[in-house]
Amino acid sequence: AKAVATYRKFIADENKSTVRAGALLRMARVQWRERNWDEALLAYDRLGRLAGTSIEGLPADFVARRAKCDVLHEAGRKLDLGREAEAIRADLLASRWALDRAAWERADAQLVEWTGRGLE
Repeated sequence: AKAVATYRKFIADENKSTVRAGALLRMARVQWRERNWDEALLAYDRLGRLAGTSIEGLPADFVARRAKCDVLHEAGRKLDLGREAEAIRADLLASRWALDRAAWERADAQLVEWTGRGLE
């Protein structure tokens, strides 16, 4: 609870998108570990709206949406997972994000894990 309260302070600072992104990512992970699925998903949704922000060199919305799929997978929410994974697949094939080979291959492997099929 203390960690989440601390992260909320950083999230409130709308002038520093990188700091907000890091705090949202950490808060979502805490919620995920505590199996607070809806709170984790909400934090990842908020992270995904930080357009133009990067996390370890990857677009924040890409990171958030992949993590969201991991949460849905662990929570056993197959229908929601299928929809989100298909949306990611479509965005990858439409070149929404500029990714290096390693990120592309990781996303492909995750799609196989989530849906049983990868990128064509």
